[in-house]
Amino acid sequence: MREGIAEGVPAEAEESVQGAEAAASSPAVRRHGPLWKFCFKKYQIQGFLWLIPAAVLLVMFSVIPIVWAVIYSFTDWGFLSTVSFIGFENYGIVFGDSLFWNSLLNVILFTVCGLLLGNVAALALAEMLYNYASEKLASKMRFGFLLICAVPSVVSLLVWSKVIFLPTGGSATGVMNGLLGLFGASGTDWYLSNDPNIVRLAIVFTGFPFMGGTSFLIYYAGLQGINAEVIEASKLDGLGSFMRVFRLDFPYLRGTIKYFLVTGLIGGLQNYNIQVVLELSNEAAMVPGYYIYLTGLSSSFRNDEIDVLGGMGYACAMGMIMFLITLVLTILQNVFFKSKEDEA
Repeated sequence: MREGIAEGVPAEAEESVQGAEAAASSPAVRRHGPLWKFCFKKYQIQGFLWLIPAAVLLVMFSVIPIVWAVIYSFTDWGFLSTVSFIGFENYGIVFGDSLFWNSLLNVILFTVCGLLLGNVAALALAEMLYNYASEKLASKMRFGFLLICAVPSVVSLLVWSKVIFLPTGGSATGVMNGLLGLFGASGTDWYLSNDPNIVRLAIVFTGFPFMGGTSFLIYYAGLQGINAEVIEASKLDGLGSFMRVFRLDFPYLRGTIKYFLVTGLIGGLQNYNIQVVLELSNEAAMVPGYYIYLTGLSSSFRNDEIDVLGGMGYACAMGMIMFLITLVLTILQNVFFKSKEDEA
């Protein structure tokens, strides 16, 4: 075979082939002995020692709780009751629990709206700052929008509930009710309204205009990664600023958008910050995370539609169902993005 190569290629190519074969057969690139000997070499042991603290914490606070949640989901475990195995009874109750499934619809609505509004607003802000004429002023604006991260989310939620969406009936008037009054409309209780659509609307628009934090900064960094020559070429081809966003920026930011959508979906399905801070336990505002929290840890909360002996066991069963739903939706999301990448 080496002779055939020598006949068909120059001497320099033959030397390169021979050099590659010699390098491949050299002791430096061959595995010496079994895998366990390779792993426990001196330089490998040092790496494993650095990984031990992180691995221990991961097992203690992530792996073990999941295993125990699976086990206790088949019991009637409660703080004031003994643990006894009841099989799939908790899961059967979950499938007949209307509050759980209504809360799941609520969290899907809140998550989808949050993903759309949050990503559109963050990308719009990043595009505005990226195309701003004055780099010095754009830098100051980036710093100003980033300062919002310094405000705790609890403080932000209290401002929305006590200032912007303040219910009617008190001595003070909230910002939104004041604006409605200017147009001759009556105010409403927003988060505490008897109209479920108003409650959901208030939750969806909490945090408007959704431009603070680090999301826009990540989009901005992605825009800065686009080659300046490519942008100049698009301008010479007559591509305007608006069309460039869809024709040029979106393809380059596909990975960033995928990251925000995947992590946003997982975080959104688990989120119940508004509910726990503002203590919103009405059906229109209920989400699975808060329902699981109340069922397992609150002694004052009780759903009269179901009859469970141990709240913690039932909460674990709901948690396992939410885990499977989140896993399936995440897999479908990745399959969708993979198909789009193959088409491109």
